Amino acid sequence: MVSEKYGFLPRQEPLFTLPSEYQKVEQLLKEAPIILEDGSAGLLAHGKFGDKVLEDLPLIDVTQITDTRLIEALMRDYTYLASMFLLEPCDVNFRKTGEYGLGRDYLPENIAVPLCHLAKKLNVKPFMEYTNYVVYNW
Repeated sequence: MVSEKYGFLPRQEPLFTLPSEYQKVEQLLKEAPIILEDGSAGLLAHGKFGDKVLEDLPLIDVTQITDTRLIEALMRDYTYLASMFLLEPCDVNFRKTGEYGLGRDYLPENIAVPLCHLAKKLNVKPFMEYTNYVVYNW
């Protein structure tokens, strides 16, 4: 549906901050950028994102969630986690050598399992699609 206020975007604003029970996901995303809001270097700057995912991110059960806005927000965030985890070695290598190299060849279950459940709930593929990036982030 098209509305005067939002055009082709969803009628409700996306959930920008996750509820407290997902604070580990939220915190990891805040620590990830190469340059943090305060100007310091984040996890991706040091090639430490993957280690932090493996050490600190719990396997969260998302199977009972029915709130569509929360499902969409978690899908958005888990697709970011997946992309950063898989492509971190490419970025590290590019900054060192100017060549991308290969990404990781696996996705840990603490990202893969929730991502697959969320994708199934939304009837989408478990990777970042245009709608995950643009529509859920406006």
